[in-house]
Amino acid sequence: MKIKYIENDDLYVIGETKYTKEEFIAYIQADMLRSVLKKGNKYVEIQPLYNDNESIESHNEIIENQEIPFPRNLIFFGAPGTGKSYKLNQNAQLYFNNNYERVTFRS
Repeated sequence: MKIKYIENDDLYVIGETKYTKEEFIAYIQADMLRSVLKKGNKYVEIQPLYNDNESIESHNEIIENQEIPFPRNLIFFGAPGTGKSYKLNQNAQLYFNNNYERVTFRS
């Protein structure tokens, strides 16, 4: 994917589509979401807000996907040796293809 930045207009261009900074960030976030959802064969179609031939006003429809096919923000606790890390590693491979960050808190 080639991304061009037009400094004078403060626009980002991908292919023929132009994005403001906010739209570009939303597009990248949506692209990341699409790659996660493809893992479970669930797709969300996200269209750019406008391109050269369209106006922003013509896009007033919001598409939401309420079903997220993977767990988020899990807290595992328990005695050592009970399989917490093993279960986390299994879930990470299954849902995120090792594209994740684990944080360990100790008191």
